[in-house]
Amino acid sequence: MLKNILFPSLLLFLFLGVNSCKSVHQERDKKDATTTNEVAKSIAFSKLLSGNHANENEAKQILVQNKETLERIYNQINLTQFPGAKIPEIDFEKESILVLYMGVKSTGGYRIFIDNVVASSTEIRVFYKETAPKGMATSVLTQPFYIASIAKTNLPIHFQKV
Repeated sequence: MLKNILFPSLLLFLFLGVNSCKSVHQERDKKDATTTNEVAKSIAFSKLLSGNHANENEAKQILVQNKETLERIYNQINLTQFPGAKIPEIDFEKESILVLYMGVKSTGGYRIFIDNVVASSTEIRVFYKETAPKGMATSVLTQPFYIASIAKTNLPIHFQKV
C-alpha cells in the first residue's frame, strides 16, 4: 500500500522539478536573446558568386574594399572557368565585398556560404557555414568559395564559422 502511494508521489515530484528547471532556463535564454537583439541586428548581404574552383589553396576570409583587389580575385577564379564570371560593377563608396575561401578539398560536394551578417554598435560579425559531402562525391580537387556584398561600414568586420 505504501509502495502504491510513494512511487506516484515520487514521479510527480520529479516531473514538477524538471519542468520548473526547464522553465527557469527558458526564461533566462529568452532574456539573453532579448538583450542580444537590442544590441545587434541582422544586416542585408547579397550573394555575387559561389563555386568550387577558386584557384585558392588556403582557407581564409577577405574584406575587399577596392576595384583592383576584386578584379584580381575574379581573374584568379576565371582561370578555370569558361565562360569566366563577369566582374560586377561595385560602388566601393557604398559597398564592401566579402570573400570566403574554404581551401583545397579532396572531393566535390563541399560548400561554404554566409549564414548571417550581424551589426552591433562596435563591430560587424559575418557568420558562415561549411558543409561536407554526404555519401558519394566526385573525385576531384576543389576549392569552394563564396563572394557577397554588404553596405560599406567603418566598423571592424569579424568572420565566425558556425
